[in-house]
Amino acid sequence: MQKPNYYTELISKNIFDFKGKLLAECDKCNHLGYYPDEEHWQYSDCECMKTFSKCRKYIEAGIDQKNALIDKSYILGTFDKETINRINVYIRENLNCNMLFIPKNKKDWGSDIVAKYILRQFCSKYECMVVTMRSLISLFFSFDDEKYEGCADYLGNVDYLLIDSMGQEYNSKMKQDDSFAINSLNAFVAERTSRGKITFISCKFTKDMLHKTYSKDFVSILSDNFKVFPIGCSCEKADVFDDIELVGQKRITECFDTLELIRSKR
Repeated sequence: MQKPNYYTELISKNIFDFKGKLLAECDKCNHLGYYPDEEHWQYSDCECMKTFSKCRKYIEAGIDQKNALIDKSYILGTFDKETINRINVYIRENLNCNMLFIPKNKKDWGSDIVAKYILRQFCSKYECMVVTMRSLISLFFSFDDEKYEGCADYLGNVDYLLIDSMGQEYNSKMKQDDSFAINSLNAFVAERTSRGKITFISCKFTKDMLHKTYSKDFVSILSDNFKVFPIGCSCEKADVFDDIELVGQKRITECFDTLELIRSKR
């Protein structure tokens, strides 16, 4: 499946930046990506370029640099045994089912990390993509913008789609069953499910907060079409997530309620 021009250009830039970061931080090869192998009279790829080759497919799927580089030891040292067992079961048995990644408790975190780590395991065989919930909602309102031509169709047809950072797009309209944002989101998720495509959602809200934050129709769509994947941590994050406080922060209360508002912000 061919990526739309918007995503192709964005990902090409991300790949260029990722390669540049790895080279800039590597002293072994003098930031060249290779070094002379005097024993065999040839040049060999440096470890930084081997890392780039290994992780490039993750960047192409829209996974950020930090999560592209996370290894198994980080997962083992960060999450509790129950979470690690769930990760192993999903990957080993290739469960092929929609998953909603949420923190078990208010103190837990890392739903996006776990979701991206699992998504990485399918990047070699399947078309995978990551989009933030906020970007997806914005895309629904930009159907007439040539810049995003083909983006919604592409996201609707990729084999594995991770809708990331659910909760940061929050506005009052997400509580209403009849809002354009909720109706579009419901239709998008339902259509992907009917096509047999796998959808992951990483959420910053606990299960209780989901019911307080989103419309009944959307929560029903999640309950009917997604299995809950609770995330438990073996260590605490420095800034514990506070759902009430986060909802009130200006950076996530920007509304996407009307086409006029979207156009005025372009």
